[in-house]
Amino acid sequence: MCCDIRPRLILASGSPRRRDILKALGLEFEVKVPEPGAEPQCLHTREALSCLDNEGTDVREDGSGYEEQVRSFCDESANVCLRLQNAEQAGALMTSIAEARLSALAKAENAAERIMREGGGESPAICLGADTVVVHDRAVLGKPRSDGDALAMLKELSGKWHHVVTGTAAVSLPEMRSLSSCAVTAVKFRTLAEEDILAYIRTGHPMDKAGAYGIQELGSLFVERVDGCYFNVVGLPVTVINGMLGRLGWDILKLRKSKA
Repeated sequence: MCCDIRPRLILASGSPRRRDILKALGLEFEVKVPEPGAEPQCLHTREALSCLDNEGTDVREDGSGYEEQVRSFCDESANVCLRLQNAEQAGALMTSIAEARLSALAKAENAAERIMREGGGESPAICLGADTVVVHDRAVLGKPRSDGDALAMLKELSGKWHHVVTGTAAVSLPEMRSLSSCAVTAVKFRTLAEEDILAYIRTGHPMDKAGAYGIQELGSLFVERVDGCYFNVVGLPVTVINGMLGRLGWDILKLRKSKA
């Protein structure tokens, strides 16, 4: 990509939290919410990588012997922090990483294809996609569908570690070059009283967030420890995004709007 012409930056997401992160970085960008059907239909299946072979694996009591297998599944630019206990957890996490990266790429490609249909495909542009899920044990926790669903999720996370996975992707125009990566952050909740969970649910905050909480607001009251990228838990791992932009000949500092 030519470094003399600053590309349009397109966020292929309707998430207000992702918009807030890009704004805080001083970036000018457009939003193109993915069209219906843009995401792959295979998301959140457990078959592909649900089990790993234990034989020949150096497994310690805390399960960290599986970390190398999970890390080898990610690209070198990924930001990964893990708290694994067994092979099944590692398999579920690897599946979630693959699905999140696939979903993020589909969103970014959808935005790029729309730009081309609109006649803007000849001008430099970078489309960013992201997909965030919460993984606890072998289960993927998406956005709750009801108050009861949120209550069940937060009870399950109470007093335990879980992983937040964000798949990321960038598609550059006009060459349609695509990249994908991921971030994994380990988060531990304090032990929660049911009355605190119900009070949080009454605020309405859990309903549009994977895992039924947002670390950037009242959900932070439940978080005891974070191991890894905070911005990944919010929904957009900044260092991973910057690394992908660097591979496309740009980075966040180069793309920031100039001050008058």
